[in-house]
Amino acid sequence: MSNARHPTASPSDTRTFNIRSSKRKVKTGCQTCKDRKVKCDEGRPTCTTCLSTRRVCQGYGIWGGGDNGTARTTTINALSSAKLARTLSDTIAPETRDEHGYLQWFRLRTAIKLRGSFEMKFWDALVLQASLQEPAIYHAMLALSSMQKRCCTGLGETSQDRDLALLDQFTLRHYNKAIKLLIQPRFASEDKESVRVVLIACMLFICIEFLRGNYITGNNHLQNGVRILELLPPDLQGRLDGRNSQSPNASSDSVDVWIIQVFSRMNLLARQFGKGLSTYSSPSQFHCRSLPITFESLDQARNCLDYLFHDILCLQKLSHQEGTLEGFSNLNSREELYSIQRQLQANLNIWSEAYKASRVRFEGQLSLVSQVGHRLLYLYHIMASISADTCLQPGDEMLFDSHSQAFASMIVHAIKVLKTVRRVHDVDTIFRHEAESSRFTPDIGWIPPLYYTVIHCRVHRLRMQAIRLLRALPSKEGIWDSRIASLVADEVVRVEEGDFYKDSAFDDAFDVESLPQDCDLNLRTLPASFRVRDVQIKFPDGISGTAVMTYIRSTADGSSETMTKAYELSLQSDGSRDRT
Repeated sequence: MSNARHPTASPSDTRTFNIRSSKRKVKTGCQTCKDRKVKCDEGRPTCTTCLSTRRVCQGYGIWGGGDNGTARTTTINALSSAKLARTLSDTIAPETRDEHGYLQWFRLRTAIKLRGSFEMKFWDALVLQASLQEPAIYHAMLALSSMQKRCCTGLGETSQDRDLALLDQFTLRHYNKAIKLLIQPRFASEDKESVRVVLIACMLFICIEFLRGNYITGNNHLQNGVRILELLPPDLQGRLDGRNSQSPNASSDSVDVWIIQVFSRMNLLARQFGKGLSTYSSPSQFHCRSLPITFESLDQARNCLDYLFHDILCLQKLSHQEGTLEGFSNLNSREELYSIQRQLQANLNIWSEAYKASRVRFEGQLSLVSQVGHRLLYLYHIMASISADTCLQPGDEMLFDSHSQAFASMIVHAIKVLKTVRRVHDVDTIFRHEAESSRFTPDIGWIPPLYYTVIHCRVHRLRMQAIRLLRALPSKEGIWDSRIASLVADEVVRVEEGDFYKDSAFDDAFDVESLPQDCDLNLRTLPASFRVRDVQIKFPDGISGTAVMTYIRSTADGSSETMTKAYELSLQSDGSRDRT
């Protein structure tokens, strides 16, 4: 984690919270010793105090330990409201009314928003529980909660400048406190408990930076967090790329698995943007995955698709490193990549059949919010299938023309996502309010597949509709920002199409929810010489900074040139400038 410098705000928050004195008490030790109010030697996995008195050591909450005669693991029951109430009195408690308010805001608003459309025990339970036991996480949680509320207040409500300034001071003060606590000597060790604390705090820092528009800093935190995961046991590290994870319920209540899940999902989002870490560097590292005939839950289906997408992106990166397949000097390596591609294509078909067969099992049990996730998986499966088919021919944009029907299906499913999200907003006041204000989630949404459609599909109607859909629900998803994505997508269409279709009869005044028709796919094919490739975006490190887009295009003499376009984010979409 990079220790980014943040200005230290002067304390403004001096009112004490009435139910406790302002002196924070942090009681350590196993739960049995806490209940008995005796000193605990904090031995692992069981304390000597309990052993010497022949008592059952109940362990150390979310940090494990304890024994009742068998190996005892942390379960979701430990995160029940009764346990939480006891934790509030036994460990860290708010010192001020503001701290209490932001603790409640996190519990009732921030955590619900950040979990997105899929089950995420990291947000549902772990962060709040850990924040009440670890001061560093507590301060990071308060900083994130206040930052998320600041986004809501600053965009969705009319607020006084003074109130926003006080809120910013609160955020920075607790952010700084969290960082100072994490640079203490105890966190220099690589024991499991210290690694867990650092990783949880790291994820909270990532979300804060992305909320602030500091994409570079946030992504640096993310990549450092992924590297820290290497300190976890090898059997758990494999979950980052899908190894050792075929059983959907294996260790599903493990704190380590929850942490790995949230990092792996956000890293996959970053990799789809070209910014994440790849775990494979050679064909020999790929693993043949066996998929179930049916999925037991939406979450299991999501995990399996994530693992397939992970492999596709790794294969794509290997191919890009070599330039083209013809660039491989080793014939065996070339055949290996073809074999991996065929296996991935087969597994994507198996996933699709399993997902269809599983709908009856879990579709009726999905909440309205989970139905958004259900719709999103169709989008991501189509994008994964197109990527798998084209990943070994980097730079050949003509290959995507054979997938026009698949791109049209993506638009159809995206319209269903839009309608479902609007239904959520109609019935859920929290999500409706958040949609009007703080639009950030650390998990997947529809930005990557819609952006992918504009960049690689050359059907004018589908491209324009994808851009309009991006703008219909402005959002931030991990490192992705729909505002920047739509600006870049617009520019790609402008550069590629120019006046090529000026004599074509089509109507761009269609409704964003209208379904594309077969006739929309029958325009003249855009020539290869008109197309750009290798579109890259460099995000700014600040909400009002400059985003830079680069792409490669062909010149009249048949060579290639790299073009650059910069966007001042403080301006409207027309406040951009070209650079060559």
